[in-house]
Amino acid sequence: MEQKTFSEQAACIVRRVYEFNEKERRFGLLDLNARIDMGKAKRRDIFELGMHLALNVASPEALEHIDKILSNIIMSERDDGARRLKTIQREAVPCVLAGLHPRLLLYVLFSHIRDDEMEDIRGLLADSEIFDTIANMEE
Repeated sequence: MEQKTFSEQAACIVRRVYEFNEKERRFGLLDLNARIDMGKAKRRDIFELGMHLALNVASPEALEHIDKILSNIIMSERDDGARRLKTIQREAVPCVLAGLHPRLLLYVLFSHIRDDEMEDIRGLLADSEIFDTIANMEE
């Protein structure tokens, strides 16, 4: 996967996860179920599938199995960039469920992104409130 493609897809993932996290923090988990893109979940989009499974299974023990399902899907990915993007999505699921502070959430998401990719992603997110959170991380 080319760096530009990776950065564009990573920025989209960060926007989506950040949006979900903000909704969870403001309105709680019940509001999130209606926001899941079931088309993406059916196509095995890691974040949408993970959120769908987590929100529709009421037992904490199930989260371990959900993580295993998502990890297995990621392991079948051959492209390193796609695998890193899916790993970011997988790690986002428990963060959103916990209503993680936005700054900590971004640290988790960006932990799989190289410095050169981060520059591209900053530019792609410059028009959003996420950019302010990123800027605050660097202070």
